[in-house]
Amino acid sequence: MKIKIIIKYLLMVGLFSTSCNKMDLEPISTISEKSFWKSENDATGALNGLYFHMRSVSSQNLYLWGEGRSEILGSSITASQGYDIYYNNALNATVTGPNWQSMYLIVHDANLLIKNVPNIQFTNEKNKNSILGQAYATRAWAYFVMSKTWGGLPLVLEPTTGNDPERVNQKKSTQIEVFKSIKDDIEISLTYLTDAEFPQGKNVWSRPAVQALKAEVYLWSGKLLQGGENDVRIALAAIQEVKLSKVVLLPNFSDVFSPSNENNQEIIFSLSYN
Repeated sequence: MKIKIIIKYLLMVGLFSTSCNKMDLEPISTISEKSFWKSENDATGALNGLYFHMRSVSSQNLYLWGEGRSEILGSSITASQGYDIYYNNALNATVTGPNWQSMYLIVHDANLLIKNVPNIQFTNEKNKNSILGQAYATRAWAYFVMSKTWGGLPLVLEPTTGNDPERVNQKKSTQIEVFKSIKDDIEISLTYLTDAEFPQGKNVWSRPAVQALKAEVYLWSGKLLQGGENDVRIALAAIQEVKLSKVVLLPNFSDVFSPSNENNQEIIFSLSYN
C-alpha cells in the first residue's frame, strides 16, 4: 500500500513539474509587442486599424458633436429620437453625450505609427512617407475635432504604454497650445505627402485633403483664436493648392452624395464603408 501511495505521489510531482515548465514558455503569438513593428506589413496593418477607429467615430459621434447641436436638426413626425438634448443644448453633467475616449484611441493609433514606423525598413521609401504623413494628419484632425468641441485638452503626443501615473494622467493644455500642435502636425504631414494626386477611392489622407484640413484649421484660429488676417491668408493659400488637384463643384448638390456617383470631383476625402 505504501509503495502505491509513493508511486502516485511521484506521478503527481512529475505532472506538476511538467505543467510548470509549459507555463514558463513564451506566448505563441505573432502580434505581441515584441514581435510587432518589424515589417512594412505591420505598419500597413496598424494604419488600417487607425482608419477603422476613425470610421467608427465618424458614423455618429462627429455628427452629434457638430451638426447635431446646430439649428439644422429638429423633431420629426416620429418625435425627436432622443436627439433633442443636442439641438436644444440640454447636455449636462449627467447626460453628456459621446466622450473623447474614442478620439484618444485614434490619437494613440497615430502616436504608435509616428513612433515606430521610422524604425521599419521599407522596400519603397515613398510608402513609408505616406504612412507617416497619414498618421500626422490623423492626429491633427483628431485634436482639431476635440478642441472645437471641448477647448483645452490633455495633449498626448507619445503612445500610452503601461500604467505609470505620470504618463497616463496628462494635464490639460490650453486651446492655443493644442492648436499649435495641430498646425505643427499638419506641416509635418505635408512634408511627407508630396504627391498632389488623389489616391484611388479618396478614402485615405492625401496632400489635397491635408491642405483642406489646414484651411479649416487656420480659418478657425483666424476667427476664434485671434489669428486674424494672417491665419486667413494661410487658409486661402491652402485652398488655392487644393483647387489645383482637379476638384470642382458639381452643378447639383444632391449628386455629391449619390451612391452612383461616389468619389466624384467634389469629394476630397471620404471614409469607405464598403
